[in-house]
Amino acid sequence: MDEDLILMFVGRHHEDVTELDNLWSQRNGCSIGSAICSLTTNKILQHALQICVNTNRQDTRNDVSLILRDVNRLEEILNMSFISTSSGDTVAPMVLDMILHRNLNGVQQLALYFKTATGNKLDDAIRKSSLDNMTKMIAVHAVRTAQDLTYRDIMNLKPVISKPGREEDLAIRLVRAHWYGVHWEQTQACWMGLNQQHFKDKVMKLPKGLFRDLILAMTGSSA
Repeated sequence: MDEDLILMFVGRHHEDVTELDNLWSQRNGCSIGSAICSLTTNKILQHALQICVNTNRQDTRNDVSLILRDVNRLEEILNMSFISTSSGDTVAPMVLDMILHRNLNGVQQLALYFKTATGNKLDDAIRKSSLDNMTKMIAVHAVRTAQDLTYRDIMNLKPVISKPGREEDLAIRLVRAHWYGVHWEQTQACWMGLNQQHFKDKVMKLPKGLFRDLILAMTGSSA
C-alpha cells in the first residue's frame, strides 16, 4: 500500500493532485490531507504526502542561490556514512522538503546542478546513501519522475515482474505505464536496451493463465 501511495502522489502535477483531492472529498466528505494518517502509519510517508497534497510546488529554476544551497545540503547529507535514528527524524524530512516542495522542472534543475557539482546522478546518490529505505523510495521516485519517466517506470516494473505474490502490484504499474501509448512503446524499447531482452519475453516466463494473457495483451502480443 505504501508503494502505491508513492506512485499515486509523488511527482504528480499539482493540478492532478487537486483533482484527486476533489474526487476523494466528494466520496468521503473530507480532504485527502485530513485522512493521510489513516492511509499509512509510516511517519516519513505521511510527511511526504502532506507536502504533495497541500503544497502548490514552486518553480525554483531561476533561483540559482537556492539551488546551490540545496545541492550543498544534499551532498553533505548523502555523503554521511551513518545516519542514526534520532538524526534521521530530522534529516529525512529535510531531504524530502528540498525535493518535494519543488515542481518537476525545479527537481530536474536541482538534479542537473547536483550532477555538475558532484559528478554523480542525484537518484543514484540517494539510492546509495545511508538514508532510510522509505525516504530513498520517495526521493528517488520524485527525481526519476522529473528526469526520465521511461527509466522510472522500468525501475518500478523490475522488482515486481517475476516475484510471486506481486501480481497486483505488477498489474497496477503496467496499467499506469500503458495508459499513454507512446510512452508505453518507449518504455518497452528502453527495457530492451537496458536488459537485452524484449519485455514480452520476460512476461512469457510468468505462469500460464488469464493474468499472463492480459499482461501480454498490454505489450501488444499474444500467447
